[in-house]
Amino acid sequence: MQLTGPGAIGPPRDSDAAVDVLRKPVELGVNHIDTAQYCGPDVVNKVIRES
Repeated sequence: MQLTGPGAIGPPRDSDAAVDVLRKPVELGVNHIDTAQYCGPDVVNKVIRES
């Protein structure tokens, strides 16, 4: 799932779905989620924090 808006700019189209996608791995025991700034400057890290 693309966690940013179209063209990797801006927030995801469905913020709730993006948060849900990131919560599932944590529920399964993942304790580190990382992304690069080019995946959506500041947006993806914000979604990760919200999750």
